Amino acid sequence: MPSFLSRHAAVWVLLGALSLPLPASALETDGGDLTDLSVEDLLSVEVVTASRRQEPLFATPSAVYVLTNSDLRRSGATNIPEALRLVPGLHVARKDLNHYVVTSRGFNDLPFSDKLLVMIDGRTLHSPTFSQVWWPAVNYPLEEIERIEVVRGPGSALWGANAINGVINIITKKATATAGGLLVAGAGDKETGFGMARHGWTTEGGTAMRLFAAAGAKDGARVVEGEWDEVPSDGGPMENRAQGLQGGFRADWSGEEIAHMAQVNAYRNSAAAEGSVFFEIGQSTRHYFNTDTYAGFSALYHGENRRTPHLTVDYQAYYDRTTVERIYFKETVDTVDAEVQGVYDGIDGQIVTAGLTGQYTMADFTDTPAMSMPDDAFFTAGIYAQDEVALFGDRMKVILGAKLEKNDYTDWQFQPNLKTAWVEDDWMLWASASRAVRLINGVNNHLVWNLESTEIDGAPAVGQVKGGPRAEPEEVLAYEAGVRFTPAPTVALDLTAFENRYSNVMDVTEVGDPTLVDGAYYTFDLPFANMYEGTSWGGSVALIVRPTQWIDLSLSYTRTHVQLNPTAAFVGKEEEASWINTATPINAVKGRLSLDLPYRFGLDMVAQAVDRTAGVGGDRYLRVDLQLTWRPVHALEVALVGRNLQNTKHKEYESQYMEEIAWVERDAYAKLTWAF
Repeated sequence: MPSFLSRHAAVWVLLGALSLPLPASALETDGGDLTDLSVEDLLSVEVVTASRRQEPLFATPSAVYVLTNSDLRRSGATNIPEALRLVPGLHVARKDLNHYVVTSRGFNDLPFSDKLLVMIDGRTLHSPTFSQVWWPAVNYPLEEIERIEVVRGPGSALWGANAINGVINIITKKATATAGGLLVAGAGDKETGFGMARHGWTTEGGTAMRLFAAAGAKDGARVVEGEWDEVPSDGGPMENRAQGLQGGFRADWSGEEIAHMAQVNAYRNSAAAEGSVFFEIGQSTRHYFNTDTYAGFSALYHGENRRTPHLTVDYQAYYDRTTVERIYFKETVDTVDAEVQGVYDGIDGQIVTAGLTGQYTMADFTDTPAMSMPDDAFFTAGIYAQDEVALFGDRMKVILGAKLEKNDYTDWQFQPNLKTAWVEDDWMLWASASRAVRLINGVNNHLVWNLESTEIDGAPAVGQVKGGPRAEPEEVLAYEAGVRFTPAPTVALDLTAFENRYSNVMDVTEVGDPTLVDGAYYTFDLPFANMYEGTSWGGSVALIVRPTQWIDLSLSYTRTHVQLNPTAAFVGKEEEASWINTATPINAVKGRLSLDLPYRFGLDMVAQAVDRTAGVGGDRYLRVDLQLTWRPVHALEVALVGRNLQNTKHKEYESQYMEEIAWVERDAYAKLTWAF
């Protein structure tokens, strides 16, 4: 890695040179986007994800990072996964224009990217049956987002299963912050067209509401040669388009003791996919082009009731319908989720948080020759509690919490967490220990996936990935420590270290002899099994410097190691384990610089240096993005964005399974934003 960075040292020298103070007028921005905050003010921003209640970012004993609305606006990103590239310790790999893998602390290989919980306003975005996020369906406009809170490390003691390696919590703006109108329009060579319209208003009774509608289209990429039959050669055209429509409504209102929020969202996105898939026994796996569709509807209500000066009770319920239709399956999942939480601070020196959660899921699965699974319905229930005790005049705090959770596939699982922190005026030291699990899902129990076609004794044969009752929940024991301090009012430094010890990590493996079916063809099973155990370890350092209101500089370095080994029952699977171990970059450096220049111009630069990911075919690369903005008047902004300027193309992810990979290419677009 040092030699890689030294070859591109000019980029980092440029970052340092541009960070020198320049006489300029501050870029005018909408209120509340944290642009004009000092570092000390930024670290005082209230976050909710780490403890399920509001607390200052600086005093939060977790590896937490916040992307503000200003960060999103100045990132040059056009979707949530691209914006998440800014987060230290978070790895984002793009497979093509539509598909991403987002992970924290390892397990970037696609079947294992199921250990990160992603939510928007408390609504879970991952598939209950696959335990993964369909990122082509997550197309929420960045202009609607107030902030994104990212917690690296287990969050299962409060949030439950899937929060093994972290939590991403997308928090949208209150309707009270979006009065008036907003129009966004843009186009480029890959982003062929996108736009959004929003209008917010307040009734005479004090209820704030907003409506928005958004649309977008993408086109263009290149395909990398693969191992499947009939795959186009390198440099050929790829079926890699996308179109999307999204709309939503939100209302915020308050009574005498309770604050209410209600929202409705709907979307329909199409994302072209190309790859290879099983079509028929006796035929080789064939290349395909297909337009996948992702459609959904959700309705959510949240109420916050201040029942006494010391007791706050939160209620939340939502309904979500998500339909995913790909060439090898179609699934419609209906989810009804409800929870209640109480926070009590009436005991001297203590804050107690407790809650109940329940989720009912109905999955309607349409079979194809490649994949089949029965329709299913299952219930997930949980109960959690956390006690935070302040000692030594509030300088020290000790937090003990746990969640009990189960679903119809898994018995009750105990997921405890112990944290401690010492907080001074300009520094904070913290440490934690956790146990977290990933509950068994519908795929692990019921899936039949015809993965490949071959021959045995001259007869056709097909390998079948099969779910069943053999697998146990995956488990991690996680140990973390960190220090956060502000040596000056304009500088903040955050250091974290972690070690995760995994057991029962799942994969598919061949067992038993082939079975002759109807005297015509053979099948051989590839069942899910708990094949691996091992560790991931590493850490990150993040620096934020805001010497003036017109300069914002952040730098981070992350180092991650993953070392899984087959258990005694699966000796000989070392090669498969090595794919997982090398699927996450060991080294990653990220830098972002935002400058407010004279005459209402702004310049934003994002640079990333990422190690090779051999397990998923990713290149070692340096990526540089630039954005130039101009505000001729306060309400109008024009942006020109160039991305991946350092390289004409690079690979970030090559699937071992169904989709082929597209190059991440250089692209550019222009964007116009008008507030009225």
